[in-house]
This record gives sequence, structure tokens and C-alpha cells, in this order.
Amino acid sequence: PAPISTLSVGVNSIDAGQNTTCAVRDGALLCWGANTTGLIGDNTKVNRAAPVPVNGASAKVTSVAIGTGHTCAIIDSKAFCWGANAQSQLGNNSTMELLTVPAKAIELPGVPSQSVSGDQHSCAVVENGAYCWGNNATGALGAIGLPSSKIPAFVLNLNRGVVELYAGALSSHTCAVVYSATGF
Repeated sequence: PAPISTLSVGVNSIDAGQNTTCAVRDGALLCWGANTTGLIGDNTKVNRAAPVPVNGASAKVTSVAIGTGHTCAIIDSKAFCWGANAQSQLGNNSTMELLTVPAKAIELPGVPSQSVSGDQHSCAVVENGAYCWGNNATGALGAIGLPSSKIPAFVLNLNRGVVELYAGALSSHTCAVVYSATGF
């Protein structure tokens, strides 16, 4: 391990993808690494050897998650995603193949507390459960009968108590930690 001088203090969380890393520092989001699909969010597709600020994510970032070719974050209590979008994993009802800056996902019914990014899907935790969007060929969205979804779809059987979600970044699956009155 080597220290990153620009991130020596104030780092609240960090996430690493296949070739890209992002860190939340004092509420701002910085990313570095491979950027061929725009997943760094700096309005370029240029690889970055050092952390650079994500466009529009300079304050109130609480969660970040890097998928295979896209990134999602909770910015100012809203879900935002950017990068590859071939399978609608950005959740903004767009058919654009690639976005190099954060775009707000379709409004979620509640304030998201966590975002996760998988291979070709994304999810967010809200107080009443979880919502996922993107490719559902393997059931990663937890929504029966949907081959994919361009907008957040409610995850069946996760209507309360979701503590944390995990998404396979190189595979298409999602797992949840759920709290109930009898424990986890």
C-alpha cells in the first residue's frame, strides 16, 4: 500500500472497481484510474493517475459504488449514475450508451442511503426497501418478469429492514443484509 497524498485526511468512504477507485472526502467525490467508459465522471474518457473531482459532486456525497463500467453515488440525497449505459444501468430512462458526468436516476420513493453498482445493474437502498435498474437477465434486479429496467424497479420481498446491499461488479447478482425484529 502507498499513501495518496491528496487524500491524507477527511476520507469518509472509498470504493474500488476493476481498474478505477473513488473516495468520498469531506462530502466531495474524487475518482482515479481507468476511464474509458467515463466512470470517473469528470466529463472525459481520459485515464487519471491521481484523484480528480467528479463533476457536480463537490458536496453532500454519502455513498459511492463502482461497477464494471459505471459508477453510482448518493449526492445531495439523490441517486446519480454515470459511465456505460448499454443495459440501462444508469437508471435515468435514457438510451444514451455513455455519460461522462453524473446524471440523476429517476426519482426514488424515499431518500436513498446507499448505492451499489454491479456488472450491468445498479441499486439503491431507501427507507422502505430497495430499488434496482439495468440488466435483469440473471434476476439481479429482484424483479420478476423484467428482462431489464431503464428506471428503478422495486425489489420484491425487500420492503423494510434493508441495512446494506452488495452487487457483483464482475457478475450479475445482488445480495442484501436485512434486519428484522428477530435479528439479521
